[in-house]
Amino acid sequence: LALGAPGGFSIAFSCDAADALPTLTLEYRAIAWAQAVGLADALRPGAPCGPHLGILAGAFGAEAASALELTFRGGEPATIRVGVDLGTPAAIGSARG
Repeated sequence: LALGAPGGFSIAFSCDAADALPTLTLEYRAIAWAQAVGLADALRPGAPCGPHLGILAGAFGAEAASALELTFRGGEPATIRVGVDLGTPAAIGSARG
């Protein structure tokens, strides 16, 4: 689990009123693109994520992903979500000019 993400990580289990559900979510904060791509590619063999994540990083000028969330459900491929921090509202407003 420890990928060296400087922002740390969290683990979440899902449950309802009666039982635990077969769902596990890992969220890494402040993760390098190389690690995000490597992990995503390992979970989705044959479907490279690098080009898509590269477009995302370039579009937002992000040097790292602010979050990488992996959700595992019994018998299904992992769901992969990537977040990019756009900055504070004040910083975004000043960038617009």
